Amino acid sequence: MQAEVSLADRESWLRVLDSGLAEQPELLTLQFERALTLESLGRASEAEHAYNHILHEDPDFFPARNNLARINYQTGRRVEAFAHYKEAVIRHPENAKAHANFAFLLLRGDDPATARLHYERALVLEPDNVEAHRGLTLALQALGENTAAASHHARGFDANPLTVLPYRGEGSGIRTLLIVSSTPGNIHFEGMLDEQHFAITKIIAESEQYLPELPPHDLLINTIGDADIASAGLAGAQRIVARSNASVINHPSVIAATRRTAIAQRLRALPNVQTAHMQLFSRDQLLADDALVALQQAGFAFPLLIRTLGFHTGQHFLAIDDASDLVAAVAKLPGEELLVLEYIDTRDQAGRFCKYRVMAVGGKLYPLHAAVGNDWKVHYFSAQMDDEQHIEIDAHFLTDMHAHLGEKAIASLQAVAHELSLDYGGIDFALDAAGQVVVFEANATMIVPRPNNDARWAYRQEPTQRIYDAVHALLQSRLNASA
Repeated sequence: MQAEVSLADRESWLRVLDSGLAEQPELLTLQFERALTLESLGRASEAEHAYNHILHEDPDFFPARNNLARINYQTGRRVEAFAHYKEAVIRHPENAKAHANFAFLLLRGDDPATARLHYERALVLEPDNVEAHRGLTLALQALGENTAAASHHARGFDANPLTVLPYRGEGSGIRTLLIVSSTPGNIHFEGMLDEQHFAITKIIAESEQYLPELPPHDLLINTIGDADIASAGLAGAQRIVARSNASVINHPSVIAATRRTAIAQRLRALPNVQTAHMQLFSRDQLLADDALVALQQAGFAFPLLIRTLGFHTGQHFLAIDDASDLVAAVAKLPGEELLVLEYIDTRDQAGRFCKYRVMAVGGKLYPLHAAVGNDWKVHYFSAQMDDEQHIEIDAHFLTDMHAHLGEKAIASLQAVAHELSLDYGGIDFALDAAGQVVVFEANATMIVPRPNNDARWAYRQEPTQRIYDAVHALLQSRLNASA
């Protein structure tokens, strides 16, 4: 279905398809057209059910499997998406799109070597596949093969700096230009935008010079969030902003000031806020004979933490208990520069680690989750959240953040949000024994996944929706201000 087809026409077409299927229910081509139409009407869950039915009848129906995997991914169910994309490659080994889509999730899962193989296979099958060239660029960069990556960057990004996403509304919609980087430092912001209202075009920041004119747009959203790895992208984003008269969300100049080391230093000056002492070291420095002396002179003691910049969700992030583990830990991490951090013990009286996340949207704080676990590296997706006590902590935080944290901590978090000055961002933190806010990370890279439909997580639905509503209200206020 094309975007210019009216809602009434799409609904009419759905009735025609239903009538046809009533007479010939076995026709999978009609079933597939019906599923596509349901998607165009914004009825994703019904479309998902229709795709599943087609695959039950014919597991080799590639378009249905591909679209089902895409819906799974867009709704945060990456395990299901991965399974379908993998199955698509097994059943359709000569399909370039199958290989490129599977490679995309392999790359997101931090397996660039295997992703590279599938991207290369996709390009053998379809040499001009843009997504394969783009993905292979990122895979090769992750593997340190920057020279090889450059030629694919030219064919994937420079030659195709724009990507128009499906729009399922009526009229022109809210014409939204999303600035993205050709590095992995982007926020998946399109997941927060309703396809029924937002007509989205992505623009590659590093390739903006290849566009004589920007596409028409009402709103400009910078989705480059990781200042540590996307300096070239942020520079390109600045040039795009200079070419536009539209309102800008998350101005690239503000993002550029949120490097981990810089933001930690800025936040440490706030009352009742603690951040880890951290410093960048080259790999050679950490492997040198005098590495322990250099660490001591820089103010570090064991245990300490070490990570590669540009990765999130705990990837390439290690704890080192004593000096004898340093060389082995450095060998496990990619990158020529590594960030060494002070370890701050935030365990509660029961020995649990609790990491909170609040989102700051338009300067206001919204609780997202309290991840509780037994390991220092705790994230909501990997925490022991099947424990009833942990669920109670999460629920209380979401239900009454002020009572759960206390007004002193709330005031500190508001000060952090003010210092960030982001239109959209997040704060990952804990409370130490003295009640101080220990900030682990504060920047724009935070995502807001929707909870699944399990009744156990029903208490999370409304708080999550409040964040989405706040984002939509922010965008609408910027549109109104520029009207």
